[in-house]
Amino acid sequence: MLEMILADTTQKCKLNNVLYVPRLSYNLLSVSMATQSRKIVKFSENECSLMDATGKQIAVVKKVDNLYYVHCQEHEKANSAAAESVHKKSKETIWHQRFGHLGVQNLKMLAKKQLVEGLDYDVLKDTDFCESCAEGKHHRGKFPSDGRKRANEPLGLVHSDVCGKINVKSLSGAEYFLTFIDDKTHYVWVYVLKHKDEVFSKIVQWKAEVETYTGRKLKVLRTDNGGEYTSKEFEAFLKRGVRHELTVPKTPEQNGVAERMNRTLVETVRSMLADAKLPQTFWAEALATAVYVPEKPKSNKSSSKHDTG
Repeated sequence: MLEMILADTTQKCKLNNVLYVPRLSYNLLSVSMATQSRKIVKFSENECSLMDATGKQIAVVKKVDNLYYVHCQEHEKANSAAAESVHKKSKETIWHQRFGHLGVQNLKMLAKKQLVEGLDYDVLKDTDFCESCAEGKHHRGKFPSDGRKRANEPLGLVHSDVCGKINVKSLSGAEYFLTFIDDKTHYVWVYVLKHKDEVFSKIVQWKAEVETYTGRKLKVLRTDNGGEYTSKEFEAFLKRGVRHELTVPKTPEQNGVAERMNRTLVETVRSMLADAKLPQTFWAEALATAVYVPEKPKSNKSSSKHDTG
C-alpha cells in the first residue's frame, strides 16, 4: 500500500502485481501496467496526471530533468507488517544462523544425537530459504573423492594450506589465513597472516605447541607446492623427523582435505557476514567463530583452535 501525495494531501493507492526488488535504487511505476488497470495517464511538458477510469485525479507527477517522479511514501501499517514479517524467524532458522549457517542435515544430526545441550531444533522442520547461504556458498564444483586411507593416530598426517590473498584486509591488516587439519581427529588450527612470509614462523610455533600438548610427534605434513612450503629453510626444518608430502602442481584435488576445509570456512564466513550485514573487514573475527563449527559433527568432542594474530 502506498500513499501518494496530491497537492498538500495524501491519497491511498493500492498497487497490484508488483515486483519486490530489495536492492533496486528506485521504485518504478509502469505506465503500461497502469493503463491495463483502467487508469488514465496524461503527459504534458512539465507534469503527468494519473487518473482513475472516471477521470478522478489520483496523483500529479512532476517532471525533474527528463524523468517524472511520483512523490509517495509507504503506508505505516503495511510497513510495520512487512517489518514484522521480516524479523519473524523460526527457531530452526535461528539455530541455523547461530551455528554459522550449518547445513540442515548436520543440524538435524546434532539434535537427534543430542550433541548440544539446550538445542531445541525440530528435526521434522526445515529452515527457511537462506539468501545468505545462497550468496556465500555458491561454488564451481566439489573436489572429487580420492579414496585415501585415514591416519591411524593424531599427528600421523596433517594437512596444511594457505588461503588468500583475501580481497579485503581484516581489521588487523591480515590478507591470508593458514590452516592445519589433523587427519585422524579433524582438529583444525587457524592462523591469520598479514604476509605469506609469516607462514614458516607460524608452522614452527604450531609444531612446538601441538607436540608439547599432545606428547606426540608430527610424522607427515601434506601441502601443495607453494613457495612458502618449499623454501630451503622450511625443508631443513622438516628434516628433523617430518616427512613432507607435496602435491602435483596445479592439482588442488590432491590436497583435498585442506582445500575443502578452506572452502567450508570461507563459505561460513561469507554467510555469517551477509546475515549480520557486516562489512568484509570483519572476516577474521567471523573466521575465529567459524573454525569452532565442525564440518561434519561426529562427536561432542570436536573442537578447533584459532589464532587471530
